[in-house]
Amino acid sequence: MLSFKAETEVNCIQRETRKACFKRRKKKIIDNNFLKINPLIMNAKILYDTILQLVFTTFLLLTLFSFIVLKDQSVVDANNEDDADGTQLIDAPPKADPLLAKGKGLFKTNCASCHNKNLADDMTGPALKGVNERWADYPKEDLYKWIRNSQLMITEGHPKAKALFAEYKSIMNAFPNLTDDEIAAMLYFIDKAG
Repeated sequence: MLSFKAETEVNCIQRETRKACFKRRKKKIIDNNFLKINPLIMNAKILYDTILQLVFTTFLLLTLFSFIVLKDQSVVDANNEDDADGTQLIDAPPKADPLLAKGKGLFKTNCASCHNKNLADDMTGPALKGVNERWADYPKEDLYKWIRNSQLMITEGHPKAKALFAEYKSIMNAFPNLTDDEIAAMLYFIDKAG
């Protein structure tokens, strides 16, 4: 048997629990009746949620669209990039053929540090404008071999290699990893741009 004090505490706890339960039930009934009485408020809430979703979706689409436009613009800017002396490597239409674009990229990566970007003036290395014509007396493979390893051709005594070395007094960097297709793309770019 519980003491009077213990019974009072149990009754108090039960009463508090009942009160809380009653309050929850009363709130739920009021909320449900409120929505039944005011369907316009419920419709307004749905409309508000829909408008928020629409605004958020529009914001995302505009962000994505602007990213795509800016990315495309940066590609166009990169393709039309001016060199330090103000000349462009090539005045090609915006949708240039892929071989030309590949050759331009390879030229920038492998050749532009020693050969003038305008292709007409000498720099550390000779001007590349007309390079195919200057090597026309030799097989195409000799020019490809020169590009891959000029030092080897000089030591082998190739006449064009010896003449270029005597004129410029510098050894061209070796590019042994360039494929025939990559060299052909660079020469195509040099021919079209020059």
